[in-house]
Amino acid sequence: MPDPLTITVSCAFGLESVVKRELTGLGLEPRVDSPGRIDTRGDTGSIARANLWLRSASRVGVLVGEGPAGDFDGLFELVRSVDWPALLPRDAEAVVRVRSRRSRINSPKSAQSVVKRAIVDAMVGRGERMGETGPRLGVEVSVLNDRASIVLDTSGEGLHRRGYRVRSLPGQLKENLAAAVVQMTGWRGDRPLIDPFCGRGTIVIEAAMIAAGIAPGWKRTFAGERLPWIDASHWAEAREGAHPGELPTGLPQMLGRDVDPASIGDARRSAEAAGVTGIVGFRVEDFAAITRPAEKGWVITNPPYGLRVLEEARAREIHARLPGVLSSLPGWSHAVLTALPGFEALIRQEASKRRKLYNGRVRCDLYVFRPRRADEGPTRAAFGDTSDRNEIAETFRATLRKRVRHLRRWLRRGIEAYRVYDAQTPGAALLIDRYGEHLHIAELERRDEHALGDQAAWLERLKAIASEETGVGPEMVHLKRRKRQRGAGQYERADGEPVRLVVNEHGLRYEVELATRLDTGLFLDHRPARRIVREWAEGRRVLNLFAYTGSFTVAAAAGGAASTATVDLSPVYLEWAGRNLALNDLAGPRHQLIEADAVRWLQSGAEGRRFDLIVVDPPTFSNSKRTPTVFDVQRDHDALLRMCWDALAPGGRILFSTNRRGFKIDRAIPARETTRRTVPEDFPHSKPHRSWVIDRDDSD
Repeated sequence: MPDPLTITVSCAFGLESVVKRELTGLGLEPRVDSPGRIDTRGDTGSIARANLWLRSASRVGVLVGEGPAGDFDGLFELVRSVDWPALLPRDAEAVVRVRSRRSRINSPKSAQSVVKRAIVDAMVGRGERMGETGPRLGVEVSVLNDRASIVLDTSGEGLHRRGYRVRSLPGQLKENLAAAVVQMTGWRGDRPLIDPFCGRGTIVIEAAMIAAGIAPGWKRTFAGERLPWIDASHWAEAREGAHPGELPTGLPQMLGRDVDPASIGDARRSAEAAGVTGIVGFRVEDFAAITRPAEKGWVITNPPYGLRVLEEARAREIHARLPGVLSSLPGWSHAVLTALPGFEALIRQEASKRRKLYNGRVRCDLYVFRPRRADEGPTRAAFGDTSDRNEIAETFRATLRKRVRHLRRWLRRGIEAYRVYDAQTPGAALLIDRYGEHLHIAELERRDEHALGDQAAWLERLKAIASEETGVGPEMVHLKRRKRQRGAGQYERADGEPVRLVVNEHGLRYEVELATRLDTGLFLDHRPARRIVREWAEGRRVLNLFAYTGSFTVAAAAGGAASTATVDLSPVYLEWAGRNLALNDLAGPRHQLIEADAVRWLQSGAEGRRFDLIVVDPPTFSNSKRTPTVFDVQRDHDALLRMCWDALAPGGRILFSTNRRGFKIDRAIPARETTRRTVPEDFPHSKPHRSWVIDRDDSD
C-alpha cells in the first residue's frame, strides 16, 4: 500500500464541517472533495482512529484506484489494475456498490457486475470463481464525468451503528446525526443539557459520550480489522482510552424526558450499554413540565414532526407550544431539529442559526435559538422576553389592585364568583374571574406581532401579577390561552384533572369546573339576570331553553316557580343542572330536565304545554351533528321567538339574551331592551351580552 494513504470519509449532506473538525482533532488535515465526502491523508493507524473516534461520519474508506472510465471496458480495466490480492483476503466476499452521475456509464447494476468480475479476475484469474466464504468487504465505485474512483470500505456497518441501541425502529434519529447536532449547537459538555422529547435517548447518550470522552465505536468491530495489511496493533492502540472505565466527575446534568414509558425504558438500557448510566438521567414526563436545573444550559431536541410518529396537526400543535415551554428557561440556549415545514413562521421567530440536514432521506432543519444581546442593557432570553412591556405590566398591576379593592364588597353581598378584571389595560387583554379561592384567566385575543415564546411568557407574567394582587396562590390560578384559529376550538385547555368547586351567589349554590374547560358552568355576566328571573318566577311555570347547566332554572325554582322545564341537547349539561338543583335542595318532580334540541322541541309543540316565563339564551352559532340544521342566532332568532310566543301563556313573558356582537333584533318583535339591567357592573369594558323582554298581554 502507498504511504501515505488517501482516506475518504463519507457523511450525510450538511455534516461536512463537523466531520472536518473531528478529523482535525485526530491530527489529520481534511479537505472536502464533494458534498458528503471528505478526503484526508494518513497511514493505517489513521484508518483505525477514524473508524473508532469519528462521531458524525457515515463510513471510512481508502482510495485504492482512480482514472478514466468512459465505458464498461475502461471501467473493467481500471478496476482490474488494482492490486486486489494485496488488499483483500483470498476468501473475501466483495460487496460492490456503484454510483454514476453525468457519465456515459448510466446503468449502476450493469456496472456493478463489471466491477465484481474485474475484482474476481484480479484475485483468482480470468474466468475463475472465488469461494467468498470469508469476511464481507465493501467496494464503492463512484463515476463522475466519465472518471471513476474506487474506495475500499474499512467500516463495515455504518458508523452510526454504535452497538448500544437496544432496538432500532422507524423514525429514530441516527446516532451520528445526533452527535453532529450536539456538536453543531456549540454545546461543549460544560453546561446542563435537556432533551424533552428524548424518545430512546439518542441525543442525550451521544452528548454524554462526548462529555465523557468515550469513543463512539468502542463497543463494535470494523471491516478493516479483517484486512491483513492493517496491523492489529493499530486497532489496539486506537482503542486505548476508548472508554475510560471510571467516568469523570463534575460533568453537568444530561437529562432525557418523554411521555412514553417504553421509550424511557429503552433509553435507560441503551445508556447502560453505552457506558454512560452514571452521568445521564431519564424520566417519564411531559415536555411542558421541564424545569431549569441551572441558570444556563441547553435544550437540544428532535420533537415529533408528523412524518412517522404523529399526525402533522398534532405535531404542529406541539411545535407551537414549544416556545412557551422553553420561555420558562431564561438564560438557556435551544436547538430544535425538525422536518416540520415553516417552523419559524409557526412560532413567529427567526432562529439565531439554521442548518439544512438529512436524517436518512428526510430533509430536516436544525434551528438554534440563543439568548439575544439587546442594543443596550442585559441579554434577552432566547424565548420569553417581555422587557419591552414593563410599562404595560405596571399599568395592569395598578388597575388590578384598584379593582380588587373595589370589588371586595361582593363577598359581603354573598357573591363568591365575579369578574375581577375586564381587559381594561391595552396590551393586557385578559378576562380574570374569581371563583371562591380560585382565579380563572382567559386570554381575550391573540396578537401576532409577538413571538409565541414571548407571548407565553407575557401571559405567565400577567398570571403572576394577578396571583400577587388577589392573594390567590399560583396553584389556584387557571390560565386559558387563545389559539390562533377561531371557532369552537379557539382556546387551549389546561392539562390535568378537573377542578370542581361550589360557589355561592345571593344564597344559591352553583357547581363550577375549572382547569379543563373554558366554559366553567356559570356565566358570571348573567348574575343580575338570574336575580331578575328569581324575582319574576313566583307561582309561574318557567321554561329554560338552551339551559346549559341550569343556573336560570335554579334561580326560578328558588324564587318559588310552580314548575320548571329545562331543555338542552347535552346530557352532560343536564346532569350538571340536576346537581345544581340538588345542591340547593330544589330537585323534585316539579322541575323537569328534558334532553332535546330546543328548536325541534318547540316545533313539535312543546309537549302541549304553556309557560308563564320563558328564558332563552341560545348559542350564537351551532352546527351540532345531532341537529338537522345549522342554527345562527342572527338569522334564526325571529322564528325561534315566534315559537316561544306560541308556547307562552297569556300575560306571560320572554327574557331573551345573546352574546353575539353586533346583534340586531327583528323590528317586528315587540321587545324592549333590558341590557343595562342584566349586565353587572363588574363588566365595565367587555360587552358580554344584550337582553330583551317580550311581554304577552292577557288579551292575546
